[in-house]
Amino acid sequence: MRKKGRSLPIVLLLGACLWNAAQAGRQPAPEGSSAPSRGIAIENYDSDFRPHTYYYERPPERIVALWQNSIETLLALGGGDRIIAAGGLFSTSFLHPEIVPAYEAIPIRAPRAMDVETLLMMEPDLIVGWLWDFSGRGSGIGRSEFWGARGTNVYMTSMNGAEFKAEHTLDDELRYIRDLGRIIGRTDEAAVLERQIERELHVPHGAADTPPRVLVIASVARDLRIYTPRTLSGDLLGRLGAEVLGKEEERVGEEEFISYEQLLMMDPDVIFVQSSAPEDTSPRDRLCRHPALRDLQAVRTGRIYCVPFYLLRCPGARVADSIRELRTGLYGAKGTEPTRK
Repeated sequence: MRKKGRSLPIVLLLGACLWNAAQAGRQPAPEGSSAPSRGIAIENYDSDFRPHTYYYERPPERIVALWQNSIETLLALGGGDRIIAAGGLFSTSFLHPEIVPAYEAIPIRAPRAMDVETLLMMEPDLIVGWLWDFSGRGSGIGRSEFWGARGTNVYMTSMNGAEFKAEHTLDDELRYIRDLGRIIGRTDEAAVLERQIERELHVPHGAADTPPRVLVIASVARDLRIYTPRTLSGDLLGRLGAEVLGKEEERVGEEEFISYEQLLMMDPDVIFVQSSAPEDTSPRDRLCRHPALRDLQAVRTGRIYCVPFYLLRCPGARVADSIRELRTGLYGAKGTEPTRK
């Protein structure tokens, strides 16, 4: 088992070497410029989560995309030919079926994020990943200043847990799509995606006058970890006319936990619970089988819905799918009606 566990980094390093050899005849990748007079400017963050501007003289040609949201968003924008490596996708079943062929055409693919040594061998000119990846904590992939010194820009995306931010909203996801569109020269495609997302944000005709009271559960264990109104799912549900239960504000970096007794006291009309895959219903089943929750309104009415993690945490280009899932859970058949133009 130990020998097998070591094989993945070796394979990735070999793949990086082969890819670099195949690309030897191409022009060198552009370095991230610090001169504001050259190229486009993208506002993002450094590894200490301070505002930072990154400059691009030309669209990057050697992108490493980490995690599903970055991979899918770049592919949805038509940037698949610029991705040299993709890491952190556990199964193609999580992807939208239309982009699976484009994903499978990426030269290097791995179920986990690459380590720093492997990334250095790949010589990327842009790395797109989560905020956590560049924080220098745990097994990260290097801080922003480390990559900036090597001419590589980074782009950090938000996560629903908001470890660094006070809130995570739809505006963050739209800005993320617009920024990547500008970076790779696909602004028209980004505008199309944004219009598709905004068309999904409607409350069906004939919806109840009283906003449904909703709880979003991130994990079911001894206690329940929940997504509060300050998270992306909370923001989307609020835009869809729901009252999202949980603290409106809390200190950045903390997660909110509630007990099963608190859940009974809240007694939400609808519960959304995060699952590991589209076919995974185990979190819902666990709630429904809990003997103390038999009288919970959402249990009695069957209004507990599983939503895959990638649609709740940081969906990127898939946020339209997130909205449809939530709207259908809130309003049933009315939520599946065609969107208003």
